[in-house]
Amino acid sequence: AYDRLNMWGEYLYLFETSLREKRHIRTYGAERDDPVFNSYVLGQDSRFKYVHFLYICDWRYKIIQRKYERSGAGKSVEHLKRHQQDQLEEAELNSRYMELKRLFESISANQA
Repeated sequence: AYDRLNMWGEYLYLFETSLREKRHIRTYGAERDDPVFNSYVLGQDSRFKYVHFLYICDWRYKIIQRKYERSGAGKSVEHLKRHQQDQLEEAELNSRYMELKRLFESISANQA
């Protein structure tokens, strides 16, 4: 939730603390081999690699890290922030509503 609230420092702190302190793992085949994946490997045997559960969030972590660094460098980040629903213009809300309505109608039509 911290990333959605534009609390990037808190997000990074929680991610990095969890990476150090929580040892929840996901199991992958031993043949998997790429640098990002390998940086999350906690152990392995001949058949499996045991990978920290935060591996699947690495892409988001890197995005938040770039936003935080940009903010810390004094560069503008307003265009990178997520806006809460009550901060959106009515036209934008209507546009999003119509987009969802079309999506649900399309799903309904395909199931019929």
